[in-house]
Amino acid sequence: MQAPNFATDLFEQHRRRLFALAYRMTGSRVDAEDLVQEAWLRWHRTTPDLPAQPWPWLARVMVRLCLDNLKSAAVKREQYTGVWLPEPLLDPQEAPAERYEALDYALLVLLEQLSPLERAVVILRESFDSSFRDIADYLDIQEDHARQVNHRAKRRLQGHAQPVAANPERHRTLMTHFIDACREGDMARLLALFHQDITLCADGGGKVVSALRPVLGPDRVAKFLLGIFRKMQAPTSMRLVYVNGQAGALIHAAGNSPTLLLPAWSSQGVRHCYIQRNPDKLQALLTELETLPTLAL
Repeated sequence: MQAPNFATDLFEQHRRRLFALAYRMTGSRVDAEDLVQEAWLRWHRTTPDLPAQPWPWLARVMVRLCLDNLKSAAVKREQYTGVWLPEPLLDPQEAPAERYEALDYALLVLLEQLSPLERAVVILRESFDSSFRDIADYLDIQEDHARQVNHRAKRRLQGHAQPVAANPERHRTLMTHFIDACREGDMARLLALFHQDITLCADGGGKVVSALRPVLGPDRVAKFLLGIFRKMQAPTSMRLVYVNGQAGALIHAAGNSPTLLLPAWSSQGVRHCYIQRNPDKLQALLTELETLPTLAL
């Protein structure tokens, strides 16, 4: 018989990976934390008969929990006001770093286009280097089916542009140019930073004013951003933050809710621009930022 604290210690060794799996599957920090807790309760119920190989057991449980979560989330997102964007995850010490949780925000958004099964297969394969045999076991499907699902999902993700390498100084320079162009109302300078196929998506969750549909094309995106900056009322503060391995700007303006502006850079400029305004999805990030030094823009 294993001691209860041994079971806890064993689970804690995998907590970070479990959170990463749940976050990538759900796009929600809150849901990920809840699902990790549920996985812990199920793990605790196995004591004293703990599995010989903890990770496969835990991964299987977590994937099943995530799939159930996504089924109920699908109904909520159909009723969601405007565009649904993932909850941003602050990088440690406001600097991009390699960690299980970090995931390119643009890719996280793109994963929303996949079915829950496709999403699970791609995440397990690409982020956790799981074999197709293990993936098939986690999902109760045949190994050949897992391969087919992965191939189909990867084909749908082929258009995703790789982000600029997560170098803090490089990211800060890019964000400074971006914000300066917006502040100064310099449309030509802003357009020079854009990819020709740029899209902008904003998430207010029906709780704050936000664009209800994606904004497409360089001219429209530039006009939209410049319009936002013209409407801001002083005093306004802008803070550089690192979210999901990339730089963004946290904007506070009088009479407005906090806004996270997150351009996703590719080698050809900003391919996607995300604006997160839903206060529920910014709450954890804002709380964490209170303990960190401010990097002004």
